[in-house]
Amino acid sequence: APFRCMDRPDRTVQPENLYRLLEVKSWASEVEIRKAYRRLSLQCHPDKNPDDTKRAARVFDRITQAYKLLSDKSKRKTHDRKLKAWIRRRKAERATERARRDKRASEDANIREMREKLRKRENASRKARRQGVEQECADEARARARNKEYISRLNVEWERQREAMDAVLRRAMGYDDGKKLSSIPKRPLNPYDA
Repeated sequence: APFRCMDRPDRTVQPENLYRLLEVKSWASEVEIRKAYRRLSLQCHPDKNPDDTKRAARVFDRITQAYKLLSDKSKRKTHDRKLKAWIRRRKAERATERARRDKRASEDANIREMREKLRKRENASRKARRQGVEQECADEARARARNKEYISRLNVEWERQREAMDAVLRRAMGYDDGKKLSSIPKRPLNPYDA
């Protein structure tokens, strides 16, 4: 029987919308329902459809049962109540599902935002470390250059003082043949020259 689902205790099964079956609105009067039933019964009667009598008989039986149910006021009220309850439940389920989807989308957006922030922080940290290393290298190179310059100035000064001492010694000893008489050995002070 096509309306057996209405008697089931399982409320997740949609009750058949008899108004849609008879192609009328849910607020249709008994007269409109009767007119729709007569029009559809003439169209779907098995005698009018000899090429597919089985299907026509099934549709005709469903239309007849729908008309019988909707023409009885108490059965119609029961059908309307079940149909409206099912529609309310479906709307609530859809709203809940939509809320879940929105929440998931919001959480996904939050996760993406947090990932993006983390990626930016990591990139900034890497950049700072790289700049710090480059800065240290540059500082070290500058310090080396300063040390080299200082040591070369010291060597120049050392050489000048040695030559001055050689000149003093030569004059004091009476030698003037151009030989260096200084007992101070020439030592390279620059570790990079050694």
